[in-house]
Amino acid sequence: GTEPVPGIVGLGVACDRAAAALPGNQIAMRVLRDRFETQLLAQIPDVQINAATAPRLPNTSHVSFLGRSGATILGHAPALVASTGSACHDSSLAPSHVLQAIGASPATIAGAVRFSFGPDTTAADLARAVAALVDATRR
Repeated sequence: GTEPVPGIVGLGVACDRAAAALPGNQIAMRVLRDRFETQLLAQIPDVQINAATAPRLPNTSHVSFLGRSGATILGHAPALVASTGSACHDSSLAPSHVLQAIGASPATIAGAVRFSFGPDTTAADLARAVAALVDATRR
């Protein structure tokens, strides 16, 4: 069939724009992620940032609420969209094989929650998320 030339050109332009914005977006998301983690550590006892010193994605924070269940934390914070497992094993109840492989403690694995941030995430969004998590850990 005929190639959709306008669509191909449009996709190319969109890719160019996204690539040009990528470095700035990565920096902005890293700043937000680090702010989120700092606020969690300051306001919630027994929180651990997993792989905090490892090279990692700027838009993702993997946190363990030690002594608590990650699923229970998220259950008490229904406004948050986060995950206790990897995206490819979303419905699995099995402990994370990745955390097990790196030798994470059972408390780290049980309390693990993954948060992701996007280009539209704001500091106000983070403040609301941290407040919801503070409230969830007090329940």
